[in-house]
Amino acid sequence: MKKIFTISFSVFCLMFLLTQVSYSQTFKELVADYKDAQKDKDYDEMIEILNTMLEKYPKTEPEITYFIRGNAYRNLKKHKKAILDFTKAIDLEPDYSSAYV
Repeated sequence: MKKIFTISFSVFCLMFLLTQVSYSQTFKELVADYKDAQKDKDYDEMIEILNTMLEKYPKTEPEITYFIRGNAYRNLKKHKKAILDFTKAIDLEPDYSSAYV
């Protein structure tokens, strides 16, 4: 029983540390990761990165982040999600003309 607890606790600690490492990314590092995914046209990865950006840095140009995520959804032919993101970008910044396209 003690061995199972020790292993479980070790796994928990490892998962916690991995989570903390992923949360220590700066906005600039996330942008770099996004650019790498963009080069590979990995839209699912791009969306994951943009989700992280919105979660961790909600006040850092969110209208642009929503717009870019909308484009990723558009490329995946997830048009309803794309429209929601474009709408959110417009709600945040009505003068953000790119989001109207």
